[in-house]
Amino acid sequence: MVKASRQSALERIKQPIRSSAGFVTVELAIAIATLALAVSTIVAGLSLYLSQLNLVDTAHTAARMAARGEVMRIPTGVRMQQSFVDGVLYVNVARDISFLSKSMQLQATASVVVE
Repeated sequence: MVKASRQSALERIKQPIRSSAGFVTVELAIAIATLALAVSTIVAGLSLYLSQLNLVDTAHTAARMAARGEVMRIPTGVRMQQSFVDGVLYVNVARDISFLSKSMQLQATASVVVE
């Protein structure tokens, strides 16, 4: 006759309830999803920054050309406003963009002294 052994509470805690064979796979899946989200956020932020730089360059170019009396073709979707105060020409350009499903307005201002 075999006597059934009773386990102590400590011995039962040390024994795994379930297998942990797929645990590494789950960690890898979470890590890949997190990295994909981080990379997509970085790329979206970089595109926003580059759009702002492009808008600043457009404002500076438009201000220089307007001071020389030339006409500049403005890119599609960009609004431009000029004002002349005390010998200084101010050019303000603005553009509406969609960033992470939110509508935003980017602006840039350039000034040039007209002689």
